[in-house]
Amino acid sequence: MIEFNPPPFIGQAHQNALLEVDCNQYGPTLGRTRLKTVLATTYSRLYDAPLDGDKNIAITTGATAAILGSLMAYIEHGDEVIVIKPLFNLYAYLVNFVGGVLKPVTLHPPTDTVRSRMLADDWRLNMKELGDAIGPRTKNAVGKTFNATGWRVGYAIGNENLIKHVQWAHVLLSYVTPGPAQEAAAAAYEDPRSEDFFNDNRSLFKQKIDIFCQILDDLGLMHATLGESFVRFVVCKTDEQIELAKTRLQGLGADCSLPAAHTAQG
Repeated sequence: MIEFNPPPFIGQAHQNALLEVDCNQYGPTLGRTRLKTVLATTYSRLYDAPLDGDKNIAITTGATAAILGSLMAYIEHGDEVIVIKPLFNLYAYLVNFVGGVLKPVTLHPPTDTVRSRMLADDWRLNMKELGDAIGPRTKNAVGKTFNATGWRVGYAIGNENLIKHVQWAHVLLSYVTPGPAQEAAAAAYEDPRSEDFFNDNRSLFKQKIDIFCQILDDLGLMHATLGESFVRFVVCKTDEQIELAKTRLQGLGADCSLPAAHTAQG
């Protein structure tokens, strides 16, 4: 769980937006112009392709709503959705919610299992298995920028003919995303200090990751590291190892509890 505040200049932007009358009323259902414009500018540069904020971007109430909106736009009862395992188990819940059928394709670990640490690049996707998973009812495949997940601002980017259906699914799901949070997110992307924030945040996460990985190494638990991501896959072979790992992490203040629905998934 991310438990860091957004940088002060972004928090201040949110406070300023709360004082704007239009931000505190129902705003444009498809997203505020300022946010769509800066996202189009940012991702046009990253993708090296021109994007239109109105036609290629769907503003949603959080990333989960972006995924759910995409599924609602295209999945009918019995349609298949390919996911790559290991996966965030929320994907399975969302696919089931819309009546879809989950078609998992597993990443294969490296054959050299002597090492305690494995890089994500060492894992391989069998393209034949992926091809075999695609059937006549396959419709989709699914795969926290400023430490402000509680603001519930997300977005989806895509081809105009695809994204327009996601935009209207969002209207049915949420109607409108909170205006002050959208304005603050736009201000964050516009502010040149964001680049320093990204670099500092990566360093902070790297420190946390190093501590976490050292505990796993001390316990003899095999794990896969995903570059600078804060996500880790851990292989625990016994209940005793799991309990010992939880005890060590709780000693550092980590919350190791899981909701019942997550525990049931194994």
